[in-house]
Amino acid sequence: MRRRQVPGQCRGGFTLIELLIAVAVIGLLAAIAIPSYLNFVQRAREVAVIQYLREVHKGQQEWRLESDSAGYSGDFDELEETGFIPDAVNFVRTRRRSVQRGQATRTTSSRVIQKYQLDLTSTDTSSDPLLNTYTIYASPQDGSTKVRWFYLDQTGVIRYRMGRRPTATSPPAT
Repeated sequence: MRRRQVPGQCRGGFTLIELLIAVAVIGLLAAIAIPSYLNFVQRAREVAVIQYLREVHKGQQEWRLESDSAGYSGDFDELEETGFIPDAVNFVRTRRRSVQRGQATRTTSSRVIQKYQLDLTSTDTSSDPLLNTYTIYASPQDGSTKVRWFYLDQTGVIRYRMGRRPTATSPPAT
C-alpha cells in the first residue's frame, strides 16, 4: 500500500540504496586508510628506535673514552644516570645481569621502547681493551615477521632484517 504524498510536504529520510552506497564508500575509505595509518605508526616506531640506537652508540663511545676500563657499558640505566644518553621516553622496564667468565665480564640489560624489546650486551676483557664489544638487538615485542628488527654494535652501523634477528652482515638501516 502506498502512502499518498500531500502537496507541499517533502518525503524525509534515505532510501535503502542510498544507505548501502554510503556504507560502501565508508568501507572503501576504511580499507585504504587503516592499512596506511598502521604502516605510518610502525614506521614512526622504527624511526624512534633507530634514533635511540644512535644516541646509545654516541653514549657508548663517550663512556668508553671517559671510563677507567676502556670498555662499554652493559646497562641502559648506567648510561642514562651518567648523562651519556638522554633519558628514554616511554620505556617500560630495565633488567640487568652480569656474569664473570675468566678475564671477561659479560653484562646484559633490557628495556622496551616503542613496542620494541632492546637487549644490550657488553663484553669487557681485562686482557685486551681492543676486544671489548657491545651489541644491541631491537626486536618487536610481538615477534612480528612483517616489521624490521634492528642490530647495533660497536662499529656504529645500525643493521636490520625483516621479520627476524639481524646480524653483523645484515644491510644497514636508513
